[in-house]
Formats: sequence, C-alpha cells, structure tokens
Amino acid sequence: MQKLQVSWHNSWQNYRGRQALGLRLGIVLLLTLALALGYAQKSIAVYPFESEDGLLGLALADRFYQGVAESGAFEVGLEPLATLSLIPPINVEGGYRSPLIILRPKDNHLLANFDALSMVQDSLGVDVAVTAAVEVVSEGLLQLDLYIASTERSHYLLSAPEDSPELLVDSALRVLGSHLSQTLDVANTPAFSLEGDYGDYMQVLAMLSSGFAIGAQESLETLLESDEAEDSWQVLSDDLMALNEGKPGSNSARMAALALSISNLEHQDLLRYVEAFAKDSGLALAYIWSANLKDNVNDRNGANKDFDKAATYPFGVAARASYRAVNGFNGARADILKAFGSESRSALVAASFAAQLLEDNALEKQVLHKISRLSPALAYSFERLSFIAFDEENALAAAEALVAAVALEPDSDLYWTNLGWAYYLLGFLAESEEASIKASDLDPTQEIALFNLGLSYAVRGRLEEAMTVYAKAIAVDPEVNDEAIIDLVNALDLYPQEPSVHFALASLYEAEGQEDKALEEFNHYVALGKDANFLRQADQRISVLTAPPARLFINDAFQLALAGDLGEVESFMPGDRMALVFEIYTDGLELPSNITLKVDLFDSEGKEQDFAGYSRSLSIPQNSVAFEVRDGSFDLPLILKAGEYSLRLSLASEGEVAQRSLNFRLAGEPILLRQLLSRNIILRNLEGSGALYGATMMRGANADTNLIAALMAELRRSAELAENALPMIEEGRFAEFSGSKLFLESSAEDIRDFLSYVLATGTAEVSFSFVDAYAQWAIDGAPVDF
Repeated sequence: MQKLQVSWHNSWQNYRGRQALGLRLGIVLLLTLALALGYAQKSIAVYPFESEDGLLGLALADRFYQGVAESGAFEVGLEPLATLSLIPPINVEGGYRSPLIILRPKDNHLLANFDALSMVQDSLGVDVAVTAAVEVVSEGLLQLDLYIASTERSHYLLSAPEDSPELLVDSALRVLGSHLSQTLDVANTPAFSLEGDYGDYMQVLAMLSSGFAIGAQESLETLLESDEAEDSWQVLSDDLMALNEGKPGSNSARMAALALSISNLEHQDLLRYVEAFAKDSGLALAYIWSANLKDNVNDRNGANKDFDKAATYPFGVAARASYRAVNGFNGARADILKAFGSESRSALVAASFAAQLLEDNALEKQVLHKISRLSPALAYSFERLSFIAFDEENALAAAEALVAAVALEPDSDLYWTNLGWAYYLLGFLAESEEASIKASDLDPTQEIALFNLGLSYAVRGRLEEAMTVYAKAIAVDPEVNDEAIIDLVNALDLYPQEPSVHFALASLYEAEGQEDKALEEFNHYVALGKDANFLRQADQRISVLTAPPARLFINDAFQLALAGDLGEVESFMPGDRMALVFEIYTDGLELPSNITLKVDLFDSEGKEQDFAGYSRSLSIPQNSVAFEVRDGSFDLPLILKAGEYSLRLSLASEGEVAQRSLNFRLAGEPILLRQLLSRNIILRNLEGSGALYGATMMRGANADTNLIAALMAELRRSAELAENALPMIEEGRFAEFSGSKLFLESSAEDIRDFLSYVLATGTAEVSFSFVDAYAQWAIDGAPVDF
C-alpha cells in the first residue's frame, strides 16, 4: 500500500544562524591547531569527543588539541570549533545541507565510528581526522574509543583511572604518533579537574559551541582573573574581541568558524574571514564556503569562480555538481561522474543529492550502490534506493534495499512500514503482515503501517482482524487516508474472489463520508460474503445508509461553562475560553457519522457580534443514537463590553438542522490568569518542577496582580543564570540588553505584553518554562502584534 516518505535532507540553517550545520552536539570541538609536518600528513582535524558528561569529552579534546598543537607535527590544523563549524554545506534546492545529515547514531554515538569520521575527513579534505568517545566502563575506570582516519583507519581502546583523565590524553597522543609512524614531541598532559575554574572554562567553550558568544565572552573575562587562567584562555578572549571589532584573530580557521556559527556579521565581513582562512590554510573547503556565501547574495559569477577553485578534491567537485544542478548550469552530470570515480563518502553523498536534483534515477542509483559498498553500515543509500524502486514500481528492488535497511536500523518504523508494503506488492502476505506489525509495535500511531496491516488481513479473508486494525488507524486520524481506499480498490482486481475486501472498502468509504460508494460495497459483500456476523453488520449498515436522514436533537441540559478546571463562575469575562456541554440524540436508527457544529454570538438586541465564531465537524461513532460533546471550546472576543449576550448552537447533517440558544452575562475586564487557566497554559519554573500559578490565585480581586508578581519574581531569581546563557538582544524594546538586564528590568507591562502575545497565538494545552519562553520572545524583538 503506502510507503512513508521521510527525507534525510533536513534544511541546513542559514550561515548567519547560531548553528552553521544544524549538527549541534552540545560538545565543543577542540581541535588540532598544528604547525609543521614533513612531507606526509600536512593537515589534521579532530572532531569533538563524545561523552555522557559533555564537559568531560570537551576537556579531553581540549587537552588533546593542546598536545597536538605543541608537537608541531602538522602544517595546518583545525581546532574542534573549526572542525564542527567548517564542514562545507551542499547547495540544494531551497537551502543548504550538510553531508553529515545522513548520519544516525550508532551505539549511542553519532560520529565515533569510521563511516562518520571518514565523511568528516572527506568533507574537509584533510590528511588526518581524529575523534573519540569516552565513557565510564566500571567503577573508577574510564575508556576512550579513539578513531583515526588517514590513508588507513585505526581504532584504539584506551583506559585510565577516572580520577586521572589526563592519562587518556597522553595515551591518545602516543597512539596518534604511532599511527603516523613518528614520535610526537609532547610533554605530559597536566592534571585537570572540572570542579574548579577549568570546568567553568569548559562551560565557556560549550556556550560558544551553542552560539552564545556574548555570554561566553563575559564569563571568559571573569575567568581570566583566576589564578588558574591559562594563556590559551586569553587568546580565545582576544579572538572574540577581534571578531566583535571585525579584526583578524590569532587563527584564521577559528575566526572563520566563529564568524559562520555565532556572529551576525555583514556579508562582506563574513566573506573576508572565510577568504583569509582560504589563503592561510590552502584548504579547498574554504572556497565552497565563499562560493555559497556569494551564491546566497546572487553573485553567480563569484560563486562559479570559487566553486572552480574548490573542485580540486572530490567533495569540492560534488558540491559544485549540486550547485550547478540547483541553478540549471551545464556540467552537473560531468561533475557527478567525476565524483563517482572517487571513494570519498561525503562526495558520493553530495553527488547523490545532485543526481536527485537532476531527476536522473539511473545515475543516482549508480552513486548509491557505490556508497552502499563503501559504507554498508549506512542506511541512507538503502533508503534512497528503496524510494527510487517504489517510484519505478520495482517492488523486488525496494524489498531488497529495505531488508538491508531494517537490518541496520531495526527500530525504524519507517523502514518496517515500507518493507511491509514492498512485501504486499510482491504477494508475500504473511511477510507483509509481520513487517507491518513490527512497524506498528514500534510506533502505535503509525497509521500507514496499520492501514497496510488491515489490507493484508482483508485480502486473506481475516475480516475481524482487518476491521480491528482499520479502527485503530482511523482512531489515530479520523481523516481516512486516501491511499488506503485506493489500495482496497486495487485489491478488488488482485483478489476478486475475496469478499472481505468489499466490506473493508465499504467501511472506509462510509468513514470518509462517501455513503453512495459505501452502500454499493456493502451490497457486494451481502451478495458474496459468508460470515454471518459481518453479513448482519452489512445489512445493518445498508439499513442505516438507505434510511431517511436522521432528525437531530439537542438535550435540555445544554450548558455553557468556563473551560479548564476552574469550576463554576458567576459570570464570564472577555477573552475567556468557553466550553459547551450538551448531548446530541436522534429518534432514527442512528446518528449520522458526520455532524457540523457551529456557534454564533448575539448581543441583547439580537445583533450578531464580530466573532470569529466556532465551527467544526463532529465524527460520530457507528451505531450511536446519542453522543455527548464536552470539548467544544471557543474564545470570547476581548473587545466585548459588559452586558447580556445570547449564544446560538447549530448542528447540521444531511439537510437536518437542530438549534438551541443560551443567554449569559458578560461582566468586567479581561483577566489574563483566567485566560491562561481556561486554555490550560501552564508556565513552569526554570527547573520545570512546578507551575508558577494556579486556580487558587483566582480568589479575590487581584488575580492578575498576583500573577504578574509571581512571574516577575521568577525573572529576578533567574537573572544571574540568564547573564551567561543569553546573547545580547539586538532588536526591539530590549535592544542592547544582556540576559541579566532583561530579567532584572522587565516591567509588569512587559510581562503583560508577553502573556497577551502568547494568548494571541492560539496556544493551548501546553506546559513550558516561563523564563525560556520570555527570553525567546525578547530576543525575537518582543513582538506585540495581537
């Protein structure tokens, strides 16, 4: 039946954003900034070390970087910040994507494996790439999984006492030297502890990796007064200051990385840092960045020239192919074929993107098959091959690719769902059932897997099981999937002797509101079916579908109440969220499956109010003669004045209409607290452990005063943390405010505007941290369009 379409290619964020490649791991990359190597390895990049405790991995990477830098073993080195931020993006239609977007975690690690590390090496075009993962393997013992990729690939397991992590760094440096067949001239790594100022310095690096340059710089300035301050701390502080002033820094790779990932520089300033990096390093990857920066401002001539400069290594060629394919320039296919001749995984991924843009399935399949041979543990190639196979109606090829995909990622409901469909197309119904069950077990809300499973049951005559599964699918989403109906229609031709298909199809038609078609299929089942139970059900549905339209009634207990758990109130206020409580019933065989509910509002003189109204469709279960509604919520307009009003409720279906009116009184001014509580919007403290307000605040006449006081107290309490965590605000009423100034100087009116903005967005049934949301609102310019 249906296959899920989930793309690996999430859009790469704009280069001016906080995270240049959308791959923020929460660990900073501290890399090898290196100096002098002979003729063999000239450039090195170290990707951040991974650890459950992000600061531990960061600290080990920091010390490892210092050791490599002091060894003078390389002419060009990329420190971790550079490694993370400078992996070049691929120009695709609608944006930019990192080649690493195809990676999925393996054994809880994203990049601590050879497939991933090779992609890092290939993308950057460096001679050596290094990464590691560290974990506590037993009480008091650390283990470092060290991965090195050059012309050869090596994996080493190193261990050290938990209280002496510096020994891991020493071992890693010796191993790197052994891998390079040389001795690195490195002194013993000094001991370090994350409990003191060095741990705070690691927090600064983590903040930089997350894009918080302002807070990081301010924290760093404080740390420089410490007796533990190291020379490298001052260098980093000077670089951040230089970036703010648009000046060169200590290292062009670092400055380019900072500019791309955390700065809001003007285009020309940003380009200047990238071009300086290209000149100093000689790495072709810099020209991919400059080409994309120029392309981003429609400088096609400049982009073309820089892509030509980048095309000196396989990934540069493939990046140019994708750029050419996006813009319809000549040469894209030739570049794809040139990249195909390499064994660069990242180049092949970029080439597959380009071939997809050209809609050249044959060429893309060639590239994907080569990726699968070079990296059989990467699911990406098998996923794409399966999608192409489905498009080409080659179920066997799809199944073959998906068998490999589920072996690599057995917890993917996407792959199991699609494998179930491939098996169905091949006529392997038992296998289709098994795969679809696996998918629905992994994700019970996976409606496509449920529809596939229902189909496989229906064509095998297992109607009771089929209808149970179809009911689950419709419960997930009452909007019946059109493909599910198409599949049953096709099944009538594939399995003409199976009457169960008619019953299943009739039921989906009826659920979708196509009653004429449902009646036709139920009649077919009555003529062909043999199951007495379902024959009775079919006869009943035929009686309902051929009966006159059911008359609709609204019971006398029709009520209007304040939504949320606020209990009864004497009167309502503008802005309140209201709840309708009523029962629909009929004197016919059963209620129709779909009823339209509409609410209109009138003043005491019968004049209809300027009211967005409330209208929605009610889905009524089969065989219901009565149905209670309790969730019909709508908001009273804020502009309403105090007085008497009338609400009219209308129900309509198949030409039948039922109406009831209810009078109520509106008194007083809008109350923010009532609006929040009636919408079940819960603002929590920073720790997330409790709500900052509740229904008890409604007592008395100062509900909003108490609410604002509680929220303001939470801002003041969080001010110190905000100073380090938030960037300088650039626009709006809070422009040039730091985090602490924002939280300390926000007024009651500011908080009211924030709450009004939240309410105006239609937010409801949510719970979130107040200070986080308030800070984001302020950073966004404190919009007040409500």
